[in-house]
Amino acid sequence: MPPERSPKKQSPSTPSTPRKARTHGSGATTELSSPKSPTKTQIKNKWLKWCADNRWDPATDLGYKQKIGTQEVHRSDAMSYFCLKDYEINTVPFITFENQYNENAPGRSYNLSNLRTLVSRKSAYLAGLNDDFDLKNNEVELLRAGWNLFQKENEKREERSKAKGRTRKALKIGEIFQRRQSNTDDEGYEIIERPFGSWTTRVYERGEYVGDWLNFQFDPDANDG
Repeated sequence: MPPERSPKKQSPSTPSTPRKARTHGSGATTELSSPKSPTKTQIKNKWLKWCADNRWDPATDLGYKQKIGTQEVHRSDAMSYFCLKDYEINTVPFITFENQYNENAPGRSYNLSNLRTLVSRKSAYLAGLNDDFDLKNNEVELLRAGWNLFQKENEKREERSKAKGRTRKALKIGEIFQRRQSNTDDEGYEIIERPFGSWTTRVYERGEYVGDWLNFQFDPDANDG
């Protein structure tokens, strides 16, 4: 009699997760594959599209002014610290100021809060989180998640700088203030503050300028008594 063979050991198989199936009218079924995650290129293209669609044009927003008392950052400092590209920072409104190094190229000042909003959105988009939020109703939650991601990314930059024996350049932050107005006009005459809504007209005697006449708005319904 031939010797008995010992039974082969079989490793337990891991049960696979069944995929959903679509039933056809004939009764046949077709297995559906799970939805694919967006590629890095697709994620990057969505961010590029957002930047292109939201580019700020000062020519169409002439009334933009930064709020007095808020913090501001100059363009070069903002781009370096927040690791921004031109097309990204161009989505943020700015005001210009005189550039002492180049009179033909005015400097640009950005509101710090607007810059933080931008980098929060950027981190969220590049992590693919924009598809997980309803941007119309939960945009704030998206930005909060993005800000947490940015802070972690920034901590890694700090650690890499320390590992190389360097200290990462700190962000230079300024404050928006009300410029002091000159108290004299172009001809050296003292400017006297006047009520809102009033205006002046020049007064001449014998062809020579002698002063200004202060005009007030006329209100026919006002009660002077």
